Amino acid sequence: MRSFAVMKTITVFLGSALALVASAANAAEPVKAEEKKEDTSDDGIDPKKQFLWLDAQGGIENVNLSTFAADFHQFSVGVIPRAATGPVGSFGGGLRLVFLTLGVRGRVATFDGGDQLNAVGSWTMSSIDGEIGIRAPLHRFEPYMTIAGGYTTLGGLNDAFQGVQAGLSVNGANGRVMLGFDYFVAKYISLGMAGSAEAMALTRPGIPLKEVAALPNSQTLDVAAVRALEANGTTWGSALALTGGVTGHF
Repeated sequence: MRSFAVMKTITVFLGSALALVASAANAAEPVKAEEKKEDTSDDGIDPKKQFLWLDAQGGIENVNLSTFAADFHQFSVGVIPRAATGPVGSFGGGLRLVFLTLGVRGRVATFDGGDQLNAVGSWTMSSIDGEIGIRAPLHRFEPYMTIAGGYTTLGGLNDAFQGVQAGLSVNGANGRVMLGFDYFVAKYISLGMAGSAEAMALTRPGIPLKEVAALPNSQTLDVAAVRALEANGTTWGSALALTGGVTGHF
């Protein structure tokens, strides 16, 4: 009888102890879940709640001004380079509406010479574009695609055309597609990389004959070259660029 009482006491004690342990475990689980939830959201990063963006990019660009041209010499007259590779930089800014971005971007690429016999030295290709983009916010990682279009002009070509009153003007329209990603290193700052492909339609106005005669190398020009200079020139080109940069989100 006494043994039965002892067994009963032990059973009650063990049951009470197990009940206390289970109760403590159940109370601890919500706390841990709450702490875990706080750990994943305390950085405050939510790109969908941002409305403005500004970025700066730099990288390398390859341009080919005769990608779709049937007669590039009619456009280049042996002076404008056909292809070149050099550094490129751009600045952009605009608005963001959840997944959609709208903005303006200016880009300048610098090239040294080219593949033409009488090519100029250093020259530039500059553009100003409006762009629209779609973004996929995945917390810190955000891939995107943008489509842009605008105006392109070539600079630094006048050294080869001294004596021409208006200089050599080459400009036209462009269209560009860019794929890239941003990684948020802080709430308002992201680092990213992007690759772009661009198509261009460029024109060169003709040069009056009396101004062609004033060119330093006019004596070396054959009849075909003189006629090419007098006529307007048109070409379709392309460009590929790989850039990296920093973006501010506000």
